[in-house]
Amino acid sequence: ALNEATNYILSLAPNMGGTNIFDPLTHILESEIDINYPRQILILTDGEVKNTAKVIDLVQKHSFNTRIFTFGIGSEVS
Repeated sequence: ALNEATNYILSLAPNMGGTNIFDPLTHILESEIDINYPRQILILTDGEVKNTAKVIDLVQKHSFNTRIFTFGIGSEVS
């Protein structure tokens, strides 16, 4: 099983298509929030975000009830 998992991981390759964070972030931010617990999102990426302005607008729209922290790794992050 370990060899099978290792071979699978080694076969993966990046698609170099950029990072589409908008759709999953929209899904999370538009989900119901529990008012007893502040929503905090940690985003870890190694990519350049597509439609950056649109993502920033979305985050600003939800900034009253959500804290978002971003961490970029590598030379191509935005």
